[in-house]
Amino acid sequence: MSRALTKKVLAEENLAFAGSGAVSSKNRSSGFHPAFQDVQTGVVYPSCYADGRPAPFHLLDGLPCELVVTRDSAGRSAALKASVISGFVRHGCFYTREEAATLVAVSTGLGETRRTKPPVAPTGTERPMRQLNCDARCQRARAATKLRKAA
Repeated sequence: MSRALTKKVLAEENLAFAGSGAVSSKNRSSGFHPAFQDVQTGVVYPSCYADGRPAPFHLLDGLPCELVVTRDSAGRSAALKASVISGFVRHGCFYTREEAATLVAVSTGLGETRRTKPPVAPTGTERPMRQLNCDARCQRARAATKLRKAA
């Protein structure tokens, strides 16, 4: 069962994927930008500061009100709908953390694609690696990644 996406969950994901291409600091140079996807609707939202500027890491503050289920005492986003997952956008295509880690590992030769440490608690973000509304360029890149992994 999924749980709401919170700052704590994001921190757990970053810890679980530390050192891999599934964290912003390791995949930025490969053209990835932090984003969120509502898997119920397929809509992707870039990570932004509350004022709308693009954020270099995952932030809850700049997301639309319809995704926010809880706010803190200062009115800032504290939890998102359980159907929202964190990931990355590259060339207009959304990638889950696992997909980003794989693509970065294949393209840079870093080698680490899996979680480096088990999460402290289940994150609730484990979902099928499926891309909604992915264009042909993204599909070709994924096919090439699968071929390289198989070789």
